[in-house]
Amino acid sequence: MEITASGGSTGVLILVLGFVILIVVLVWMTSTRGRVRPAREETLFQLGYGLADPPPPQLVEQITAMRRHTTAGAIELRRVYYRPISGARLYLFDLHLGGTSSDPGTQLAVHSPTLDLPRFALTPMPGVLKSGGMMASLLDRAMDAAAAHTGMTELDFADDPEFDETYVTFAEDEAAVRALLDSSMRAALLQSQRQYTLDGYANTLGIAKTIAAQATAWTEDELYAAQEDAERFLALFRRSRFV
Repeated sequence: MEITASGGSTGVLILVLGFVILIVVLVWMTSTRGRVRPAREETLFQLGYGLADPPPPQLVEQITAMRRHTTAGAIELRRVYYRPISGARLYLFDLHLGGTSSDPGTQLAVHSPTLDLPRFALTPMPGVLKSGGMMASLLDRAMDAAAAHTGMTELDFADDPEFDETYVTFAEDEAAVRALLDSSMRAALLQSQRQYTLDGYANTLGIAKTIAAQATAWTEDELYAAQEDAERFLALFRRSRFV
């Protein structure tokens, strides 16, 4: 009987300690989140960003159009910041996809009247696809299914094997995207970018980390580099280039 009572007391003590540890962890996580956001805002302000509250309706509409069919719920742009760049605005925001279990995270978008883009997505080729084998075959099928679900089809560039082996390209209007990604554009992309996923529609060019890197937060150095890259992408994709 004494052993049972002792065991019961030990069990209660363990439960109490566990509860206390849980409370401490939750308090720490809450306080940490509270410190992270001001630190991020301070970094963005130092880089020349201001708060966009609310974000422009046209930007929201075009980001929503890029992501249509990817979620059954509402698409929201949260904690939106912007800074001017040459003839455009560069936006940074957290993308929230309602009805899904995970969000793509923090993304950038160039919004400019000098852009007039067909709906497309361009992402560096995942390493597993280059290696071949069963895993590559399964991933390729999954990507085809995902593209079909978003209303786009995967394009191949058999006449440009280097580009075809470097990027996976999706398009809603194949002819329009092939015209956009002509030989000079493909050569420029091969020289200038291999670390972002790009997607475009109308006046907006989205810039995101690749799927493999989305779990990591943007560092100050990455944001500064992305700012410079955004200016290069704007020059590359702007409408006046094709006139």
